[in-house]
Amino acid sequence: MVEIDTGVFRETKESRKTVGNQHGTAYYNNVKQGTASEQFIIAIYYWFHFCANTDAYGAAIDRELFGKSVFIEINTGVVVGRPELTPAFSDFEERLQLPLQFPKTRILTLDKSNWLDPSVTDSIEFVGRKNERAALDSFANSPNSFLIWAVSGPSGAGKTRLVTQWLRDFKAGISAGPDWDAGFLTIQMVRKWQESGGDWVKWLPTRPTFIVIDYIHLFATEIVQLVLHHANLRGNQVKSSKIRLLLIDHIFPEDLDRLFDDPRFLELSSGGFDLDEKRQLFFRARPLLLRHANQDKADIEAVVISAAEIHGRMPDAQELAEALGDLRRTPGAWCPLFAALSGRAIALGVAGKSYDRRDLMRNYLKTSGRLPWTASNPNASRLGFWASCFVAAATAIRGAKIKDLIQCLPDDLRLDRHSRRLITVIARNIVSNEDDDLIFPFEPDILGETFFILLLEEASHVQDLQFDLSRTLAQACAGRTDIADNGILKAGDEFLGFFGRLMRNLGNEGRNLSTLKYWNFVIKFMSPANFQAGYFRQIVSIIRAGVIQALSSSDYILEPLADEEILILFDDLTAATNDESINVDALMSMLSVYDFYRKSCPERTSYIKYIIDALTNAACGAVRFGSREFILLAAIESGYLSAVKMVMKEPYVDPNLVTIDNVSGLYLACQNGNTDIVDLLLDIDDIDVNKGPEDTTPLAAAVSNGHRDVVEQLLKHRHIDINKPNKTGMRPLMWACIGKYIDIFEMLFRCPDIKCDEVNLNGRTALSCAVSANFIEAVRAFSNSDKADFNRKGQLDFTPLHIACGSQNSEMIEIILRHPGIELNSRADQIGGATPLILAANLGNSTSVSIISGDPRCELNLKDNNGHTAVDHIIHLLNTSKTGERYVVEYLRLLETLVANGGVRGTDI
Repeated sequence: MVEIDTGVFRETKESRKTVGNQHGTAYYNNVKQGTASEQFIIAIYYWFHFCANTDAYGAAIDRELFGKSVFIEINTGVVVGRPELTPAFSDFEERLQLPLQFPKTRILTLDKSNWLDPSVTDSIEFVGRKNERAALDSFANSPNSFLIWAVSGPSGAGKTRLVTQWLRDFKAGISAGPDWDAGFLTIQMVRKWQESGGDWVKWLPTRPTFIVIDYIHLFATEIVQLVLHHANLRGNQVKSSKIRLLLIDHIFPEDLDRLFDDPRFLELSSGGFDLDEKRQLFFRARPLLLRHANQDKADIEAVVISAAEIHGRMPDAQELAEALGDLRRTPGAWCPLFAALSGRAIALGVAGKSYDRRDLMRNYLKTSGRLPWTASNPNASRLGFWASCFVAAATAIRGAKIKDLIQCLPDDLRLDRHSRRLITVIARNIVSNEDDDLIFPFEPDILGETFFILLLEEASHVQDLQFDLSRTLAQACAGRTDIADNGILKAGDEFLGFFGRLMRNLGNEGRNLSTLKYWNFVIKFMSPANFQAGYFRQIVSIIRAGVIQALSSSDYILEPLADEEILILFDDLTAATNDESINVDALMSMLSVYDFYRKSCPERTSYIKYIIDALTNAACGAVRFGSREFILLAAIESGYLSAVKMVMKEPYVDPNLVTIDNVSGLYLACQNGNTDIVDLLLDIDDIDVNKGPEDTTPLAAAVSNGHRDVVEQLLKHRHIDINKPNKTGMRPLMWACIGKYIDIFEMLFRCPDIKCDEVNLNGRTALSCAVSANFIEAVRAFSNSDKADFNRKGQLDFTPLHIACGSQNSEMIEIILRHPGIELNSRADQIGGATPLILAANLGNSTSVSIISGDPRCELNLKDNNGHTAVDHIIHLLNTSKTGERYVVEYLRLLETLVANGGVRGTDI
């Protein structure tokens, strides 16, 4: 049919092309005018695009006949038969393919300013990560049509570098990926694609497509649209080439199917996707996690050497050893980035012992000329400060337009063309980019954070400088409308994300003078005096509340805010709760500030009352994203009874709502021992009293934390399950035994339904747990009852008596021996058939040997599976002992005791 309708016959390639071009013009015009034969369209598109699933051939015929591609829309619901086809013509590359940015191959510049850029191929050699690259190969080559996965890891771990190098290898055919469209997706490129007619709903890739999104903050809408588009294609049985979506960020949920519980993905959370469907979207349940500790010494050493060579000198053996030692001792520094900085410092002769990552980065920024405000010339220093403000703003919101940043300059600089150009050039040099319109963020991100903090340090000396920096940030945020219709909201979200990462990284660096100094710079800069009222100051207030929360949970001494500042803070947070983009963040921020004041200065009752009123009113006024329930859980966790009561009065509030980790409000209250909130929740008719994470019940949470009064409250509830195990088989009675909580143990033990002989995954019973914990009172209670089997074997075939023999607790052993029916000579076959006596002798436990061997029921000369008696084990200890005279004397006494009681030798060990 194709031959008849098109005139393209099986001749030579050149003749086919000539005929194709001749017929192509006519048929193109006919199709465009709607006069082409239906058979022509059906023959090409139905067969090549759908039946044969050979999109590449279909596209090739398009190009052969028309010189361009024909994009088709298929009416949904057509499964068999001839679909109705609506041709529409546009450029193939723009309309059908995503504008993915494949990592460019750059070379090292003469000044080596771009040596840390992952796209520079002649800089630091990529080493290691063999397992991670193999995992990415498996992800790409999996047979599933659509899959999502994530790469996660702390700052400096090399997430972007790993993916960049893997993409190069993949496209080179090393991992069978040369036919793929692959690369990074940027917001700017997506917008240009959409402006030129690109549409997620119509996107049908003609080739396998590998999409990488580096930091997901700005891409929530795109991720949602892509997932829904895939679901629509699958539901309409439309064939598509493989699609892979790889997300890169610092932190992801441990179980990726919980990623879409984030409010930003509300459409997926509530759009008909159940948990099983979500799981099917992900290649593996957990992200590909890059940990510092996973880097081999040889890999880190290679990076140090490579970085030193780039900067002109090979390190000697001593320098290399000292550098590796410093990296090991510095928390979070055992990773490629800091290895590279260390190698450079060696080469330039500026290496010094440091146990602070920030010092390493400060050293690098200073010696590489990236702190331009430190120039000795006052004019150069001023220009350098403003260029640094440009970079700081671009770093905080992941890119900023130069024209918007220029608007923040003082008039004398803004109106002077030469000054504007110098400032822009300096800013571009700092971040090593040459874009005419944008200043890129300072990367790697942790270097950008350090640059930002050092600029805050500079600005902290002069109030006007702090205001200049804050105004630049606000202007850059407002200028993001080209990125999306709600660009300023997305920029605000990026700003929140930036400070979230910064605070997390500072928190990970522990308590030291440098870190405390950095916290002070952040707090001082966040003063409301530096920001004009409005959306951006609301964002800043949320961040400031986050700082309060981060520091109040540490041993950092945080001074309460001044009266005027706390009023401004809560005015901003209250206003922010009315904004759908940040209302949940604002609510949580209000709660964290309340919690700080409740604990640190309870005497300031007027301000605590103000906080309570603002919080409860905001919680009850917020509807989007289940904010009432979110604040309910947060209020419960902080023991905030009045807020809990207020929110519970609202209609449609689910008291059984759980966090992404399946933690319920009742669980939180029980875990924290808050009896008032537990009482309030237990009065609710449909409260689920047995719901908790990993099947750990609220009762187990109360027991394991020793909250006696809460346990007593729970035991009165008619639906309580006192024996429910969690996923490891642990039960409330076991937790009571491990914690040695005598009051709680007695309450549970007296329950008529208590089951004492249930085992956990290690085969241990509650009695075994009590013996292991030396919980004498519990063991005595078990011994005086018939509720526990004293001869039950668990892990390693140990009975409770075996476990007791390892403790040398004479009272414990005697209690067990007094229990009627005790099997004194039970064998533990998993450890060679040892009896309790043989085990005690092997361990050299004199107390245990003396008590057990003196019991008339003990068979002293029983042999283990190797033919050895207890005497043999004592003699072996004497022959091999290197522990000193005291232990030799003790072993001789043990031998004397055994022989006196009738013990004999079996076989030499």
